[in-house]
Amino acid sequence: MANPTPTPFVSQARLEGLGKWLYEQILEAASAELATVINAESTNLNAPGTAAVWQTINSVVNSAIVTALETISFLDYLEVTELPSTPAPMTWYLINVGENVYSQHLFSGGRWLNLGTTKLDLLNYWRKNELVEMTQAQLDEVIANIEATGD
Repeated sequence: MANPTPTPFVSQARLEGLGKWLYEQILEAASAELATVINAESTNLNAPGTAAVWQTINSVVNSAIVTALETISFLDYLEVTELPSTPAPMTWYLINVGENVYSQHLFSGGRWLNLGTTKLDLLNYWRKNELVEMTQAQLDEVIANIEATGD
């Protein structure tokens, strides 16, 4: 599959969507085994002598993470005009919603996840022409003000 132009940026929504997908994969892989370990050992995991239980739980979770990550054979992306009724597995769908701006979607768990857009919002960033020279004393004053007010 050809990659669309431009390559999508990593957005917070995209990371949250992938994190949720990975969490679901881990939960699915580990839940039965974890329930067995917890029920067999103790319901009070804070009691003395439960270090071995926690080590077992840690091992099960780590194994589930490795298993979930191994299922990611590739992550492809495809520019489309609308979301397909039968999506391809592990495919990021991009819909052009403006000049060089794409809405990003991933099908997971039987539903579509909207992962945000590739639009960059630079409104809260200073432009080069807005920067002014300042002395160390002025900079110290600004820092002290930030620390005092949290702004």
